[in-house]
Amino acid sequence: MRIFLFGHSAGASHVAAYVAKPEFHQVAGSGLAGAMLLSGGAYNVTPELVAQLSTYSDYFGTDAEQYARRSSLDGLIATSVPLWVGSAEIDPPAYKAQGELLRQGLHKAGKKFYPADFSAHSHMSEVYSIHSEDLTVGDALLGFIRNQ
Repeated sequence: MRIFLFGHSAGASHVAAYVAKPEFHQVAGSGLAGAMLLSGGAYNVTPELVAQLSTYSDYFGTDAEQYARRSSLDGLIATSVPLWVGSAEIDPPAYKAQGELLRQGLHKAGKKFYPADFSAHSHMSEVYSIHSEDLTVGDALLGFIRNQ
């Protein structure tokens, strides 16, 4: 059996936290065949990021000294779990910046990952398109799964 995790928006941040933090893994290596992160908004938690959305402090707290430990960026760069990193053309700027930060970190570390960009999609239309007549997002996800 092959297990893949997929998350969109806050869900992508939750998937990222699982993949990035070995202390969450019940089996060595996480037990995952791959992880798909679509328009995640919080891979590198900073005071500036937390200040952008009121819900971020609910997830990551208000103690800025804990943000580096609660960030998933370094763990995502270090993981051996295959990663698919998608974004929408019309994602909120902070989400686009977080996705680009992750992609740059993976690229700089020489890690193979699977980027996907969806033109003419907003932050919500991309996920709503899955299992619809618009096959772009669903086919990209399925292609990643089939290639693992």
